Order: sequence, then structure tokens, then C-alpha cells
Amino acid sequence: MKLSRQRRRPDLAFNMTPMIDIVFLLIIFFMTVSQITQVNDEPVELPKLEGLEEVDPKVFTINVRQDGSLVISGSDVDLPAAVLYVGQELAAAGGDPGKVRVMIRCDRRASSAPVNELVRRLVDLGVRQVRVGVEMPRIGG
Repeated sequence: MKLSRQRRRPDLAFNMTPMIDIVFLLIIFFMTVSQITQVNDEPVELPKLEGLEEVDPKVFTINVRQDGSLVISGSDVDLPAAVLYVGQELAAAGGDPGKVRVMIRCDRRASSAPVNELVRRLVDLGVRQVRVGVEMPRIGG
């Protein structure tokens, strides 16, 4: 004869008291925050800001092909012409080098010599905001 005890599982119950406490605290929090927001949103007429120039610097893009040739706005140019174009943009910006930003987009198979010479000439002009365009890798693709 087999005398085995049957184990009886205790009844599982979910205590809702902490959940109800949290819900009441959230209700009180959102009621308080909504009242503060209404106080801060007083209808006042703010003054208009007038007479400002465009503060964003102009971005001037120079593309460098694999063979080292330079392209500006779809036109093939040599190094002195590219420096001349940047000088014209600098003059149009009032001579302030901080208002002209140069973006150099270089083919990854190209030599770095034309890019280095271009950057040297831009620094001679006073242009310090030179950026090099890169392609961001695709995540998960």
C-alpha cells in the first residue's frame, strides 16, 4: 500500500494594496503639476526680437574626386579657383571667417594630398571651420 502525501499548493493571491497606493500617489502628483503649469502659463504679450542678421554660418561644400580633382557646385575647378571661390564667400560674409564653414567631401579612394593642400590654403585665408564629410555606417543593415 502506497502512503504518499499529496502536497497541497498554497493559494496564490495578489495583494492589490500597494498598487492602489501608487495609483493614488500618481493622481495627487498629476493634479499638483497641472495646477503649477496653469499658474506658469499666464497670458502675456512678449516683445518681438527685431533686426538680427542670420547667425548661422554659410556652408560651402567642396567635393574631391578619386583622381584628386575638385568639384564645386557641379563644376570642375583647380585648387586656386577653389580658394578663390571660398575667398568670395568670405568677402560676401563681411570678411568674418567665423561666418563661413567649409565642408570637404572626399572620395575615400582619393589621395589625402589634395585635401591637405586645400586645408592649408583655407587656413591661410583665415577659415578655421573646415569639416570633412563622412558616411555613417548603417546599424542593423
